[in-house]
Amino acid sequence: MQDNRPSPPYELPPPATVQLYGGAMTCELPEVFMNISGQTNAPDHQEVMLWSEQKTSVIIEVLDRLSDTYTYMTPGDPGDSDDSDEDESGALLHYLATLTADSADRDASGLEVPIGDIERCREGLGNTHVAFTVGTYVNNPDALVGSSRAEPKRTVIWLGLVRYRFPEEPQRDADILIHVVVKYYPGTDVDEDEDLNNEVLGEKAHVGRRIRNNIMRTLRVVDESFFAPQEDAVETVEEDAEEASDEDAPEPARARGTGRERSP
Repeated sequence: MQDNRPSPPYELPPPATVQLYGGAMTCELPEVFMNISGQTNAPDHQEVMLWSEQKTSVIIEVLDRLSDTYTYMTPGDPGDSDDSDEDESGALLHYLATLTADSADRDASGLEVPIGDIERCREGLGNTHVAFTVGTYVNNPDALVGSSRAEPKRTVIWLGLVRYRFPEEPQRDADILIHVVVKYYPGTDVDEDEDLNNEVLGEKAHVGRRIRNNIMRTLRVVDESFFAPQEDAVETVEEDAEEASDEDAPEPARARGTGRERSP
């Protein structure tokens, strides 16, 4: 994705190592982020962090690995090669569609309008597992200045996906989905130069993308026993995929089983 802003990019607060799922995973985030998973009653498969001043949140979730039925490639897409393990960007498109299912910001084919192309990530866990990144946005032109409902006028979502595999134990396979959510509120967040369709990023969007990229680079799995076998999960998700038609609205990916400890 091109970056038409001055270099060096906007400074982030100093990084800190964040414990996820009771220490089973870690990543680096700016030290200003607070873990609010308990306050938001987030399910056990999610960790939720918030940078309140920037109205930016980070959600990391561990999901059943999406069935291969949902993974597909078209000519020119990243990962389009003889290596079938790389031909999986369709999984990220499915998650993208699930997150923005109610958005009116779609192209003529009905798909969300990404900010740039899906990119293959080869940093961090991307060195050993298939991983992709992409961005998208949702506009809400009806958001009112000073509204008590405090609805954002625009939400930018930077996604990352790690397809964590156990070649000898496929029942333990999982998708690790990262989304950095940047919210713009009417009357407070203005960037006249921002043009997301042409990949011209304002400060808030630029910072959000850097945070996502840093997570992809620093995310580590400390304890693989966290990925307990989900004997019924893979079969159930694959059955759901086979029953779905191309016209069906995307269903939310099912979370992996319970029994995980959220970080303090």
